[in-house]
Amino acid sequence: MTMTKGPDFICVGAQKGGTQWLYDQLAYHPDFWMPPVKEFHYFDLEKRPSRARKQASLVRRTKRIKRAGMRSDMAVPGAPDVPLEERDIAFLEEYTAGYGTSIEMELYCRLFRHSGSQLTGDVTPAYGSLHRNIIDLIANKLPDMKIVFIAREPVSRLWSQYCMSLRSGKEIGPATVDSVIGFARRPIASKRSFPSKIVRKWRRSFPNLGLFFFDDLVQNPDQFRRDVLEYIGANPDVQSGDLEAGYNRKKDELKLSITPEIRSALREFFADELEAAAAELGGPALAWRSR
Repeated sequence: MTMTKGPDFICVGAQKGGTQWLYDQLAYHPDFWMPPVKEFHYFDLEKRPSRARKQASLVRRTKRIKRAGMRSDMAVPGAPDVPLEERDIAFLEEYTAGYGTSIEMELYCRLFRHSGSQLTGDVTPAYGSLHRNIIDLIANKLPDMKIVFIAREPVSRLWSQYCMSLRSGKEIGPATVDSVIGFARRPIASKRSFPSKIVRKWRRSFPNLGLFFFDDLVQNPDQFRRDVLEYIGANPDVQSGDLEAGYNRKKDELKLSITPEIRSALREFFADELEAAAAELGGPALAWRSR
């Protein structure tokens, strides 16, 4: 059996490292068809039951949204509405129906056939914590696929994730040293907080992993966008609709200031990782230790 092409790239993180920025830039770029779901979580086996229920609900909701002529996950403030196409609905129905209890690479790859001749991909930050066996399974079937990882300095990344949990009500404030360090020790945070381990693990199966830095996105979004698009294989000279390179749909979210005490505690907590990241990642990570 001939293997279906599958995605052109997978973005494996980092959470709170610019993955929503990436999805928005690609969804509005004419070289891409991006599925109307940002995060697939197809390979997160432990999340399958809850994800399947959510996807069934998403199909029903998206069919209602279709009557309004707009795609569900692509409602971007300040950007034109993107028409909901039949292939978006077809994708969602197949995506939900195929959410079984095992990983079927052919089924996964077939979901991306809706892209036609356009580029397409899967943006799921949680994939950074996948087991090596699953990464090897992906690499065996899709050896030429591009892997994107946007690294963010661990202290600021953890604090951003903690604040997101506070906003959603999953954590109860106020933030203290004990509550933040306790959160950092939990698997939901710790699996995503050590970029040196994530990059080392994925590079083992994908030596040409595309490593980018959140620092560069903040400092020079135009060049960052160009670098990412060129790595994936798209035209960086073509605009993503009306979106500026530095567009951030979450810029108006409430931002909490980290206290010096919490920052100091997190720097101590991540001391070894800051050293490891400098050695493994290089680039802006070399300055993380002295920030």
